[in-house]
Amino acid sequence: RVGAAREETLDDARALADAGRTHEVEPMVRSIIARRGPSASAFELLGMIRMTANDADGAKRLFEQAVYLEPTRSTSLLQLALISEKAGDNPRAQMLWERAKRASAKAEQEVRR
Repeated sequence: RVGAAREETLDDARALADAGRTHEVEPMVRSIIARRGPSASAFELLGMIRMTANDADGAKRLFEQAVYLEPTRSTSLLQLALISEKAGDNPRAQMLWERAKRASAKAEQEVRR
């Protein structure tokens, strides 16, 4: 399509977040999800944005969605462990730490192949 605008990507959203323009990231990612469908990386990025806004409950829901879509998503598992630990739910935090450790080890093995 001649003259068509370039479609925004999660990389564009990450770049905005890295530049401190977090208020622009959430609507962009939600638009990407509406166009392309849900993804673990999109939910994880939204979760990180919610964390920067001190919205642990909102972040928790988003990280849970990321892990639902990709059960070995180690960053989301680690964030959920931290949220659980802060909330005083140590058994859940410990379970999530272990899951994250296993997911990370599995990812490392995949890279070595």
